[in-house]
Amino acid sequence: MVRFCWMMLRFAAAGWVGAASLFIVCAALEATCPDLDSLAKNTLILLHFPWYYAFGFVLLVLALASGMVCWLADGRTRRRLTVLSLVLAAALLLMIADYVFIYQPMVGMLDQPAEARPSSFQRYHDLSMTINACGSLLWLAAAVLACWPTAPDGRQRAQD
Repeated sequence: MVRFCWMMLRFAAAGWVGAASLFIVCAALEATCPDLDSLAKNTLILLHFPWYYAFGFVLLVLALASGMVCWLADGRTRRRLTVLSLVLAAALLLMIADYVFIYQPMVGMLDQPAEARPSSFQRYHDLSMTINACGSLLWLAAAVLACWPTAPDGRQRAQD
């Protein structure tokens, strides 16, 4: 069971780094595409971002739950799993805060063309980019911690 949970932890943490990176690149390309008008861009945001948050939430919860099972079952890697769980929990809390306090208010502003948006939209957008950058660093750190090789007795290998 522990080996399976370690595999799920590694899969979910690394999978979210890749999925989030791809999503961010695609969203940036769509936002800067001169062939799309502001209503098309708004529609794409409303279509894509709920899936971004849902997919990220599922993978981060899966990684965190798998890490907790490993923590309970395998005392050899508790310190590493404690740090990893704290990083994953921080990333998850950032994502939830971004969704509730930033993305949801922005959704109400996306039903109008970019030129007619309130000035607060740009503040929300800038804050969302900052939070997502911090979240990305946390996801990457979690994936590195999860995938870092360990010695057979659970200690981290010094030579790697």
